[in-house]
Amino acid sequence: MNKDKSAVVERHLSNIKPENRIFVQKNLEISDQISELLITKCWTQKDLAMRLGKSESEVSKLLSGLHNLTLKTIAKLEVQLGSDIIITTQKCKMKNKKLHEAIADISYIAGYRRYYSGDSRIDMLEFTNWAKEFEEINSKAVWEDRDYMLEIESFANKKINDARKNIH
Repeated sequence: MNKDKSAVVERHLSNIKPENRIFVQKNLEISDQISELLITKCWTQKDLAMRLGKSESEVSKLLSGLHNLTLKTIAKLEVQLGSDIIITTQKCKMKNKKLHEAIADISYIAGYRRYYSGDSRIDMLEFTNWAKEFEEINSKAVWEDRDYMLEIESFANKKINDARKNIH
């Protein structure tokens, strides 16, 4: 691009309001998040459109990154995709706290059971993956109705037994 065109582009970009930049950036992030969820589920936009009761072109517009998604539309997408699209910092902190607790509990149980693969870094990665799996399986659990320690101990013991079978 020559200098004159570059200067024109720069002048136009400098006139974009900060809130418009943020709007476009957040919409693109949401669109990317939805696209990743579709890939994870092996769904096409057509599959999502069918589940939402919308046309494929409507879903395409929603995922363009430029459409003004309402919270209601995002909630409908989350229901159909079975996953959060937007997570508040409060919810993120709570999720991280629960995950860290699960990692600590699984690590404690593994230590108590004298589980060691020979590489503590690999073990911690394994415990983290187990904790993520445990959290996903129990994402809807109401721990007032169930015994968390019995559940995580049973889960960790099964994982440790499976891992020991694979080591030998």
